[in-house]
Amino acid sequence: MQNNSKEILELLSKANSIMTVKEISKQLFISEPTVRRKLAQLEQEDLVIRTHGAALINYASLKKQNAPLYFRLANVSTEKNKIAQQASELVQDGAMIFLDASSTAFHIIPYLKQFNNLTICTNSIKTAAALAEMNLHVVCFGGDVNNSNMSCNNFETMDYIQKYNADILFFSCDALSADGVLTDNNKDACYIRSKLLQQSATSVLLIDNTKLDKKCSNRLCSLSDIDYVFCNEPLPQPLISMLKSDKNK
Repeated sequence: MQNNSKEILELLSKANSIMTVKEISKQLFISEPTVRRKLAQLEQEDLVIRTHGAALINYASLKKQNAPLYFRLANVSTEKNKIAQQASELVQDGAMIFLDASSTAFHIIPYLKQFNNLTICTNSIKTAAALAEMNLHVVCFGGDVNNSNMSCNNFETMDYIQKYNADILFFSCDALSADGVLTDNNKDACYIRSKLLQQSATSVLLIDNTKLDKKCSNRLCSLSDIDYVFCNEPLPQPLISMLKSDKNK
């Protein structure tokens, strides 16, 4: 998808309300016919809802397995930045770090620049590219690429992961239930995250409040299997007490 479509999604996400074609055209300095054409494409992908002369984000698409990464990055980015900044305080110089392919884990990248001698491993093509641009030492777990979220999620990827042991893993998921179960819409992503968890000394869940008190079709693990949770709002005490380290940020 071309840049205009990405810009429109980001604009609608930040506005968090319906916007007219004229408003979008004016703010992005593109013609109204171009806006209408891009909105039609985004509607076909189920990313926006169009009305007569206007459009708004289709937030239900956030729950779809194949929602593009840039769409997920455009949503609740302020909250995710806050989560990522706080979680980065756990990083130490010389650490081996795993990052999963989630948009929330992607937000931690700018906060890693302050540390020395890091090795950062990920199955996300976009994350690996961003890390490389910052001249950080990055290992990209290979395999077939899922074009919608730009990540590698097959058995070959798990073979790559098995060759490494991380000091700390930063990851996310689609839902955290009231009984402390982590679930996801993407079965392959669950397999990869399970392997990342097995190969990590410390595990850190990054999750925003829109994913709380919900369940998806694929079970990943429970809070008792992980060490820390970082969220943009306080978790209920019963959930905090389930953590392996009995800590919450």
